Amino acid sequence: MHYLLVLFVITSLASFVINIIGRYRFADSLLLISIPSIIFSVLLFSIGYVCITYNFSIEDIANDNKQIDDFIEENTQPSELRIRIEKLMEEEKIYLQPNLKLQDVVRYVQSNRNYVYNAINKEMGISFNDYINKLRIEYAKTLLIKQSNLSLNEIAEKSGFTSTASFYRNFKSFAGVSPKEFQHSESTK
Repeated sequence: MHYLLVLFVITSLASFVINIIGRYRFADSLLLISIPSIIFSVLLFSIGYVCITYNFSIEDIANDNKQIDDFIEENTQPSELRIRIEKLMEEEKIYLQPNLKLQDVVRYVQSNRNYVYNAINKEMGISFNDYINKLRIEYAKTLLIKQSNLSLNEIAEKSGFTSTASFYRNFKSFAGVSPKEFQHSESTK
């Protein structure tokens, strides 16, 4: 692949230089017009030759994917940043802040936005919004059980949701039932 990329770069540069010089300079003489033709023919032939001689099959892709999967399984230890994020959520409960953004978490853990994004999306396997909403729903469940005298609007607000519609939608998504159904099922236990 390296050779192929180098040939593409050389071909691009040759094309750029010849375009700068201009086709009218080469049009006057048959000898001059043959120079860019020969250069491009050799470069295109070289690209084709590299492609034909390169041995690569679908089995190679499968083997590469298996090696990557094996590496991931061996290195499933959560990163230090992921541990810091989880600890922050558990101890500080910043997920209860309405309108919490990824940038806010970045400030709390004093890290880079991309690192925090990768720690949540790649390591935890969940998007930032889903992660926060999942934590909020777990908190709302405890409120529904422990403080059943609160209205659902109050529980939504205390859980960090800015609207009851968002609260109901996320509760149904993560808990599988509506908040009222959950509260009713817990009260009959």
